[in-house]
Amino acid sequence: MWKLIARLIAHRSGAQWTQHLNRAIDGADTRYCMGGDLSVLFYFAYGSNMLSARLNARCPSARAIGVAVARDHRLCCWKRSRDSSGKATLVHAPAHDSYGVLFEVDEGDIVHLDIAEGTDYERLEDFMVLTHPELRFSRAITYIALPYAIDNKLCPYNWYKELILAGASEHNLPASYIMELCLIKALPDPWLDRPARNEALRLLAEFHIGA
Repeated sequence: MWKLIARLIAHRSGAQWTQHLNRAIDGADTRYCMGGDLSVLFYFAYGSNMLSARLNARCPSARAIGVAVARDHRLCCWKRSRDSSGKATLVHAPAHDSYGVLFEVDEGDIVHLDIAEGTDYERLEDFMVLTHPELRFSRAITYIALPYAIDNKLCPYNWYKELILAGASEHNLPASYIMELCLIKALPDPWLDRPARNEALRLLAEFHIGA
């Protein structure tokens, strides 16, 4: 396990998005203007959608532009899923920072995110995040589990936790935060042929081959 953790922390994707942040973020709206087109929005991913390949399978237009922080929030895998496991959500936690990835997404693709996240998540249109390391505030769309769907006794399956870790590694989240994610308790999936598990393992294999 510790070899995997070391590999996740060591993997880095480089500083490929600074020019996008300088071009786009003004903190005024979830939308920004690109050549007069107001159809591009910011989306803050903090769970399994941080892995670009997973998000692009759901939302083809998504393009990573940088790391961001949700102040006073903690990532917990307490959202009740149809497969009886826990999925990621953010819960209010004063003085705690949760890192994630800021993507730009064509407005027309938001419906695909709505479908993927399902009715147990609420889409927040003006979620405030702080870009890292630029320390500039920006509003973004994100999804938070509704109160009735939260159960703090739940744990994610191993493959879901690994998707989160892979996304954190891909986008160069701080090593201390990756270590925090590694401490999330996860359970083996009892259904080895679960389609969601098989898809996750395929994405993870492709990620590690390209790492």
